[in-house]
Amino acid sequence: MIDESHAEPAAAAPSRLSLPEKEHKLPGPAAGRPAMEQAAPYVESVFPPLPATPGPVDIAAPVIRHPPAPEEPKQAARKPAMVKGPTARPATGKAVAALTIEHGMVKLLVYRGGVVLDYKKIECPPQMFRGSLASDIGGVATLLAGSASLMKGTGTTLVAAAPGYQASLHYLTLPRANGMDPSIVIPQMARRRFGISTEGSRIAWRRQSITLGEDNWLVVSATPKSVASLSAIARAAGLRLGSVEIRAFALARAIGQENAVGAWTSADGMDAVVVRDWLPVTYISNYWGPEPALDGKSLVNHALEVIESAIETHEAKHPDVPITMDVPIYLTGSPVQDTPAAIEAVAKQLGRSVTSPMLPVSMPSGFPVHDFIVNIGLAMGVGR
Repeated sequence: MIDESHAEPAAAAPSRLSLPEKEHKLPGPAAGRPAMEQAAPYVESVFPPLPATPGPVDIAAPVIRHPPAPEEPKQAARKPAMVKGPTARPATGKAVAALTIEHGMVKLLVYRGGVVLDYKKIECPPQMFRGSLASDIGGVATLLAGSASLMKGTGTTLVAAAPGYQASLHYLTLPRANGMDPSIVIPQMARRRFGISTEGSRIAWRRQSITLGEDNWLVVSATPKSVASLSAIARAAGLRLGSVEIRAFALARAIGQENAVGAWTSADGMDAVVVRDWLPVTYISNYWGPEPALDGKSLVNHALEVIESAIETHEAKHPDVPITMDVPIYLTGSPVQDTPAAIEAVAKQLGRSVTSPMLPVSMPSGFPVHDFIVNIGLAMGVGR
């Protein structure tokens, strides 16, 4: 997600302040704090509080969106819901609805306290989409509004994921300097080091760790168009969107592994994220455009290309932390739900262990995990 307080205005005044560039390195855990407990940047909203008890789901992302919303009116206490599943238990805590939009479909999932309460996949006409984003805002919003009853009476917080093809994630090491203003320096360095401009991107950041004389920052970005599209759809559907997060963090939470490679597929592209010490450190996306029928062979070829590219990119940037053969790879997404044999085929071609994520949540019988993997990861970041 990206924090409004950290989102750089499009018309920001230039500054003469400049710092010498440092050789990039991955930040280690801050003193006394496990890496998994440290936060990452969001592209909208306020940063969530750090968890009292660290764990693999406690991966907070820097937020890309929203001013604080007025408090919901208090509702009468409700009896905890029970959902059948491998770890059936009462649903307690804060309810959260997670929204994702892919080419030709909208997905909405309601979650509370480790339990999937309800979910809906809404098929949309392909002509409502263009370039990985919804172009017919009103049409998509109308279809979403028809399923908004899933959230009725839950006091639910709504979160969403920005498309990977419109987002980026980087780590930045800067020397500590008295009087340094991150709101000036980090956008400057993002432009210089990563080619991210404040005119074409919403930028958010979060300090990840502090070492002697240096600060390590996690910087994320998303295009204004991708964030505005999600906001407009939610608003037109009568829903209040709380925050927007890039998919990398949702995938890292859902995978729930200290070190892993996660690959998520859709009809028009694929994301891959390398997770080290519970946090996403390398994130790439490949947009190939909508394919009418993404058959098994095409899916396997795309997956091989993106996974290998993610590993090569990571090892080029971070040769000190290579992806060894014992690091598991997870392949997921709606096309995998339809073609599960692709997992074994990719494993055979790579000569590595490739499997499906095993989620530590209670879910209804027959729940399509691959379809809703990103929604669950989003919800895990809020509905602890």
